[in-house]
Amino acid sequence: MRTLIPFVMVVVVTTTMTMTALAQTLPPPQAITDPKLITSKPDARVEKSLSIEKLYMTRQVGGSTWSPDGWSPNGTTVAFVSNLSGRNNLWLVASEGGWPMQLTVSDQRQTSPTWSPDGKWIAYMSDYDGDEQWDIFLVSPKTGQVVNLTNTREIAEESPAWSPDGRYLAYMVKPKTSSVFEIDVYDTVLRDVKHLTTGTAKDRMNVAPVWSSDGKFIVYTQEQSKGTDSNVFVVEVATAQSTLLTPHDGEHTYSANDISPDGKSVLITSNAGDGYDNVGLLDIGKPKEGETVVVSAAAGAVGSIAGQIAKIKGCRVVGTAGSDEKCAYVVNELGFDACINYKTEDLKEALKAACPGGIDIYFDNVGGAVLDAVLKRINVHARIPLIGLISQYNDAKPMPGPNLGSVLANRALIQGLIIFDHIDRMPGFLRDMAQWLREGKVRYREDIIQGLENAPRAFIGLLQGENIGKRVVQVSADPTRRETR
Repeated sequence: MRTLIPFVMVVVVTTTMTMTALAQTLPPPQAITDPKLITSKPDARVEKSLSIEKLYMTRQVGGSTWSPDGWSPNGTTVAFVSNLSGRNNLWLVASEGGWPMQLTVSDQRQTSPTWSPDGKWIAYMSDYDGDEQWDIFLVSPKTGQVVNLTNTREIAEESPAWSPDGRYLAYMVKPKTSSVFEIDVYDTVLRDVKHLTTGTAKDRMNVAPVWSSDGKFIVYTQEQSKGTDSNVFVVEVATAQSTLLTPHDGEHTYSANDISPDGKSVLITSNAGDGYDNVGLLDIGKPKEGETVVVSAAAGAVGSIAGQIAKIKGCRVVGTAGSDEKCAYVVNELGFDACINYKTEDLKEALKAACPGGIDIYFDNVGGAVLDAVLKRINVHARIPLIGLISQYNDAKPMPGPNLGSVLANRALIQGLIIFDHIDRMPGFLRDMAQWLREGKVRYREDIIQGLENAPRAFIGLLQGENIGKRVVQVSADPTRRETR
């Protein structure tokens, strides 16, 4: 649901940006017509057989989801990030096509390029050896001059957003020892920092600053760490006074997307009238704190994530898997409360012991005997997101169906899920999952099989339950992975 919320703004006087101090001048960027010209650090793993066309296989065009300014203001140039040099560096390419230019040369990760309104500078983030302690930098697309604006080794600054007059940069800031993001504004003329938000509760974080067209106000989203509740605030830049725009009862998510050109309305996305951004567990299962969730194929790519999300939502989570090794991984690394080895344990008795209060949600990836056993333990108004039936895919004859009398008696919901019906929910899922990964709340594992010739064996092993995590067949070197130091 999108909602327009009105509020009033006033005009601010614009100024011109100048830049001094903390500058490093590089040679002006040159068009790359030969892959051998790509530069990073001396031992960077640049693909030897690289074709120039592969330069356009980018990691990111423009800035972050909240500030996606890939185009230069005059529309002639596009900024993008590529790691073909061995690290994520900034590149430029003419909008009508042609050879790309490598703008920055660094062995550190760089991301989120955002053009200044006059097109003279590009703001971006860079960290140190992958530690995610980001600083905000500027680079001149014309001369290659680089400026470290924030230069704070123990504080992470992320997602820069320019004010309309090009004088100020708003960004998210988090000390190394904290989990809370605040919003700061940097004055590029006075080289001064103003804290727009302070003292935010430990279970909250302020994200996605959006400027008003007159530069007087910033709208931002304050998210709850569990991801089940968020609010939109507007803060006056001059006074740092914040006003809540989305008061509500219960848990609902409200996210600020943009401000109207006249400054009178805020475009907001919300789940208040129409469900959450994530599907499967959250939309169909609708977990509530304190409920019991059972996840089959819990060590697999889908089940492992579903169970961890259920834990984030405050549920008791029990997994099922096909080996003691998988169960140990599910409990010890993923944080499930319990895991049942369905090959060696009596499912009926094991579920009774692990779920003494019954089962509220069953996230089903397998069907078959596990589903039949779970149905005997479900509570009134239980929910069953039906994701897969892998235990039955190779059966020569259809298995006799489970007894659905319990589903009828308990008015339970079983609903199939095909991901293609929910592609529009992908941005919300990526937002939440990226945050949970950064916070260490979600972990994952890849089971990599080397060589295309082993793909048939890998697929058969997948169906037999050999893998822990996502099974992947690797056919060439992965340029997105950092080399081992």
